[in-house]
Amino acid sequence: MRYPRPKEAPNALSREELAELRRQTGHALTSGIKDRIEDWVLQGFDELIALLPKLGFDQRAERARLIWESLGDLEEHRGRRIFEGSYSWSYYGDRRTPPFPSAFLRQLNEVNWVPNANCDLVPPNLVVFDTLGWKPNPFLLTKLTFKPPIIDQLTKEAGIDPETLDLLRKLGITSVADLTSRFGWYPCTT
Repeated sequence: MRYPRPKEAPNALSREELAELRRQTGHALTSGIKDRIEDWVLQGFDELIALLPKLGFDQRAERARLIWESLGDLEEHRGRRIFEGSYSWSYYGDRRTPPFPSAFLRQLNEVNWVPNANCDLVPPNLVVFDTLGWKPNPFLLTKLTFKPPIIDQLTKEAGIDPETLDLLRKLGITSVADLTSRFGWYPCTT
């Protein structure tokens, strides 16, 4: 097949994630009787993602590009709805969450599958899409979170190497408190 085959994944969200979705709607309780989860994975993608790091750089880059193109083909042949999940339940009335990214999109936004300039596979949020040389797909660019080009520009203007910011993000360091606690030093305050 030219495009990936979607497969229903009603168990892709944990109980905690479902509870959080209900809380976000303001209706945290469920009777559990009429719960309906519509979520999607792509057949064979787990194995493909696991295979990518074992390939040479050129092969990794080519497979990553093919993943991108196949997602565009999936949209063309199956429509945009496959890219969204939904959750409905009942508790003194019918409740529904707003659409959320399908399981395969959540996975592709988190795992290392996009090649960066150093020949490493990283999540898309660490790569500016325009540096990849892939054909842009406006719909997919709203679903997969690539690094905005302005971030690299701003870090360069501030005199910081953009890769430093990427490393901090990989390490989960998002504040001065995180940085100081991780490295055990504290800036002087007057």
